[in-house]
Amino acid sequence: MKKQKVIKENLDLGTFVHIEEDENKQQDVLENMWYDNLPDTKDDDDKLNKIFLHQMELQKKLGVYEKISKRESMKQQYINQMILAIHEEAVEIMRETAYKNPDMVPFGWKKGQEFNNEKFKEEIIDIIHFVMNLCIISGMGPEEIFNRYMNKNKENFKRQDENY
Repeated sequence: MKKQKVIKENLDLGTFVHIEEDENKQQDVLENMWYDNLPDTKDDDDKLNKIFLHQMELQKKLGVYEKISKRESMKQQYINQMILAIHEEAVEIMRETAYKNPDMVPFGWKKGQEFNNEKFKEEIIDIIHFVMNLCIISGMGPEEIFNRYMNKNKENFKRQDENY
């Protein structure tokens, strides 16, 4: 039986536990991220929290957190990839709408193009996945998203009231 040395390391993403089995091998295990402060996951009504937890588990399974912890530049590369993915999904949304149909838009050029609402919804969900990844990597959980959203929404209403 090999002797194991456990080292905890606090990083931007949270706490990683390194289990060193010997000098040549080190296993990184994600112990917890920022989500120590998430609401109780037993609450079935907290759908945003559930979405976050599922997305975090997927990213953990894909090895994202371990890759990012290796080098500082990996976090930036990950952010760049998520932004590019969001952009691509936005283009896919356009392809599923009638954005070229002259019967739907004033400068359309492709008659017969139809709006596919089911595909439209699928592409929106794809964007949500990538946005969730950005939220997770920034350390923003459901509570902070809610608070920031409410503040921004209030600001937007104020702007409209002031003829922004």
